[in-house]
Amino acid sequence: LPAVDRARVLESRLGIDVLRHRIVDRFSGLTRVSLAHALLASLPVRESVTTNYDDLFEQAAKSCGRPVSVLPYESVRDADRWLLKLHGDAGSPAELLNAARIDVDAIVEAARSLVDQEASDEALARERYRAPIRSAQG
Repeated sequence: LPAVDRARVLESRLGIDVLRHRIVDRFSGLTRVSLAHALLASLPVRESVTTNYDDLFEQAAKSCGRPVSVLPYESVRDADRWLLKLHGDAGSPAELLNAARIDVDAIVEAARSLVDQEASDEALARERYRAPIRSAQG
């Protein structure tokens, strides 16, 4: 089965609350940052997008002196770099999204909301937030 279908099967068999609990159990408290995380975090980019639930990229970014603000949980107003977590973060279990539930329109709407709240130059901010979302759409 394709990954999205497997995710749907898991959610239907376990229920969303149990699935979220298992995701949190699996991805919370990880501390072993890989070379891949460190290399990605050290790239000279300001905007990043991930479907990962863990915070290993954030740990790697902080350890190389280039921390990121995590959207949608932290403000980007004064941030040099940010990371958009499409499926949510294991540290916020109520907001976790199963891959089968990803709704690109909802992501776009959430990004627009963030832009409206954070930006002084709305047109520029909208473009900044739309670019990674377009990338996530494939």
